[in-house]
Amino acid sequence: GGGIAGGYIPGVVLMILFAIMMVVAATAMIRGRKNAPTEVGEDTPLRFSRVAIIGILIGFATGLVGAGGGFLLVPALNLLGGLPMAVAVGTSLLVIAMNSAAGFAGYLFSVSLDWPTVLAFAAAAIAGSFVGTKLAGVVPDKALRKGFGFFVLAMGIFVLSQEIPRLITSLGVGA
Repeated sequence: GGGIAGGYIPGVVLMILFAIMMVVAATAMIRGRKNAPTEVGEDTPLRFSRVAIIGILIGFATGLVGAGGGFLLVPALNLLGGLPMAVAVGTSLLVIAMNSAAGFAGYLFSVSLDWPTVLAFAAAAIAGSFVGTKLAGVVPDKALRKGFGFFVLAMGIFVLSQEIPRLITSLGVGA
């Protein structure tokens, strides 16, 4: 649904929506939540209805702006779903891998791919995930959550700084 809706919205507007979602998600991660769990157990039950609603909303947003799995899914799993940060990141990575595999399969025969670039990025991402896994076990949950939040916030601000002037130019404001 989000992908269909996104087809009717100009690219610059989608990028600004993307950046705003990043800033909102980052702010939520930096602020955190009260009574955040530190490990999964009986004290952190996830109701199917809550997970389904979160999943549908994130799926719509991801389809709308063409990105968002990690920066939306991690805060949702951590803050709304109650999962500890390391578990939220791991779960997010699995969901992103499944989505990426499906998208890759869908485009594999209809789009010409630059295989050296694809393989280089894939190799770097796999290596980085192993390093990140080791660090996630060492870095405290709160520091991991805040670091993730500040990184996403910086990226959101960067995207806004690039796209707002494009929007102003496309609207002819100040010309």
